[in-house]
Amino acid sequence: MLTSLLSIIRNGFVVAILIALFSSVALGDDHDDEEGQDKDKSKEHDDHHDHGEKDKDKKSDKSNKDDDETDDDEGEDDGDDKGDDDKDDDKKAKSDAKDVKKSDKAAKDDKKAEDAKKDATKDATKESDEDKAKKGDAKESDKSATQKNNEQGQLRTKTCEYTITANDSMQFNMSHLKVAADCAKLSVNFKHVGRLPKVAMGHNIVFAETSKVDGLIKAGLQAGPSKNYIPESADVLAASKLLSGGESDTVTLDVTDLANKDLMFFCLFPGHTAAMRVPVTFEKSKTTTNS
Repeated sequence: MLTSLLSIIRNGFVVAILIALFSSVALGDDHDDEEGQDKDKSKEHDDHHDHGEKDKDKKSDKSNKDDDETDDDEGEDDGDDKGDDDKDDDKKAKSDAKDVKKSDKAAKDDKKAEDAKKDATKDATKESDEDKAKKGDAKESDKSATQKNNEQGQLRTKTCEYTITANDSMQFNMSHLKVAADCAKLSVNFKHVGRLPKVAMGHNIVFAETSKVDGLIKAGLQAGPSKNYIPESADVLAASKLLSGGESDTVTLDVTDLANKDLMFFCLFPGHTAAMRVPVTFEKSKTTTNS
């Protein structure tokens, strides 16, 4: 019996040892599982941390890249702005240069205009001086002529009357008109002593300087019968109307300043002047003749 009890105790002790071993093994497995789980969690945490760090690094790299790109863009923008500023400066410089050229050109034009004005003023002054000199010479000449006439006793104060006729044969009644020395004015009674009408054989009498006759012939043709073949010209000193046979007209002429002129009277009816022209001369005073 004792042997049986010892056997039971021994067997119980073995069982207890086995249970203890089994529990120890079980606890070790659990501990290993927990350590494994802890390791897995730690690994996951490390992986997550590493992933986060990598994301941070990526973000940081991206941020740095973006910053670099931004800096590059800003640099490019700054370069572009600087280029634009340089272009604007060039344009402004060119514009200023153009303005300077325009200003210089305007100044030159103003100077030219001023010079032209001065030249015109000089020319006008010169012409004015020349005109004054000519007028002075003319006055002196007239004065000399007057003095000469006075010295010669040719003080013309009388109105002298003359009768001049023309006929159908295209002839005046005289070949030379000699004016008396004391005549200041001529009063000419002009008569057409023929019978033909003025459309066929009209006559007029015209006084002018000999050198002007040919020009007045042409001008008379242009004036025509409506104006008695008398042109409107200062070269005509005096003139009658166009007469038919039997008609008459009176012509007056101041000869005070004509004594030294080469004068003549003539007919301006077309085709008549060549045959009907008479020279006019002025007699000298007795004082001049005696001297």
